[in-house]
Amino acid sequence: MNKLNMDDDEEEEEEDEASNLIHNDEQNYQTVDEVDPEANLKEQPMLGEKGVVHYEEDLEKEVSIQTQQEEILTTEINLIPEKEKKRGKQSETWLAFLTSKVFLRSVFKLMRICIVQFLSWFGWFAYLMFITDWMGKSIFEGNPDDPNLQALYDEGVRWGSFGLAGQAVVSFISAPFIPLATRCISEKYILMMGQIVLAIVLALPFGLSYLPNMLYRKILAIGVISLFGIPWSVTMTIPFVLTAGVSAQRTKGIFLGSLNIFVTIPQLMCALVSSIFFKFISDDTSILLLCGSVSVFISIFLCLLLPTIPKEKKGGP
Repeated sequence: MNKLNMDDDEEEEEEDEASNLIHNDEQNYQTVDEVDPEANLKEQPMLGEKGVVHYEEDLEKEVSIQTQQEEILTTEINLIPEKEKKRGKQSETWLAFLTSKVFLRSVFKLMRICIVQFLSWFGWFAYLMFITDWMGKSIFEGNPDDPNLQALYDEGVRWGSFGLAGQAVVSFISAPFIPLATRCISEKYILMMGQIVLAIVLALPFGLSYLPNMLYRKILAIGVISLFGIPWSVTMTIPFVLTAGVSAQRTKGIFLGSLNIFVTIPQLMCALVSSIFFKFISDDTSILLLCGSVSVFISIFLCLLLPTIPKEKKGGP
């Protein structure tokens, strides 16, 4: 009996514990209907009036930026056909100009000027590269490879540099007379006279090398180098004047650039020919100067074929 009573008591205690657990769960977990809506509103952060205004302003800014971007995009899309039309018109205009008779005639005139420029500058580079060497070897009879004659060669190079200073002075004096001469004489004839002087002074060193009196040779050599200032002032002006005169306004840059190409090519040619000449033939620089004189002499006759600039293009009275 005692055992039965004890079992009954244990069952009652277990039932009490289960009822207590159920009661606690009911208190902890409430249903959705029992939740207070005002409490939830109190827990959520509320935006003030200022916050709402700033938010609306940001939205307006974003909308305005998007509309501006759309307007720019539409305008660019609308301008594409107009740009293509302008490009097409420009290309057609250039194509018509490049195939016109006026442009083709000006190109043929430019070719004649470039040929004269090429032949002229071959002689000029022979002079610029070897005139001081000719002074040291042929006039002062020095030799840079011989220690005993090195001093004479150096002295000749110094006297040659003095002659180049004389050339600068002569060019400075003669240059202002060229614009005055163009008022009376055509540019092509002025260039032709400059080429005649250049051909003569390039040939003179070959004869001066064989004069017996060294004093006369030194004086005449400095005088000959100084005379190069006259054709130098002509070469630095007249070919460019002729090129500007035969070119249209839109092609002057192209034509002048083409003319400069025929200044650089003779330099390369002169360097190549001189290296072959010194290697296999002789080291006498007066012969190279004579070759430059022959090149300039040929250009004298080509000057007769150069175009004449009309007076309205000169811009003078």
